Amino acid sequence: MGSSLTGYQVFVLGAVDDVGRVVAVALAEAGATISVTSATDNPAEEFVANSILNEAWSMGRAGAFFASDAGHREELRSAIELKADTLLIAMQSVREKSWALQLAQDAGRPLIAVDGDGADFRLWVGSNETMVTATTATLAEAVVALAGTKD
Repeated sequence: MGSSLTGYQVFVLGAVDDVGRVVAVALAEAGATISVTSATDNPAEEFVANSILNEAWSMGRAGAFFASDAGHREELRSAIELKADTLLIAMQSVREKSWALQLAQDAGRPLIAVDGDGADFRLWVGSNETMVTATTATLAEAVVALAGTKD
């Protein structure tokens, strides 16, 4: 993948499963600095998130981990609001998509929401829904393409 996202900070909300890993790594490969969040304050999810970040760091990309459970949301909100070129991606493990949408709106940032499993995924940018029948790898390509056209 190209470097179309160089200079952008991408928060991948709920990147704690195989699909989240593939999407987060694809964003790093495209040049983005990634931050990943868990859906809860669970040590196993933090381990997965740090594993994803290790892959990004091996590509020379910076990154950070945030827990996005209710007890840590203000810390996450502050980090997002400090970044000028920021994009939020909510993976299917984010059970409270309305919270992610509100977070994006409050920060004046775009949100790409991913939902589904197997071969059928739905992507939303704002209120526009796109159905993608794809492997996980081609889903990652679609997310990177949407992220690159967010302006």
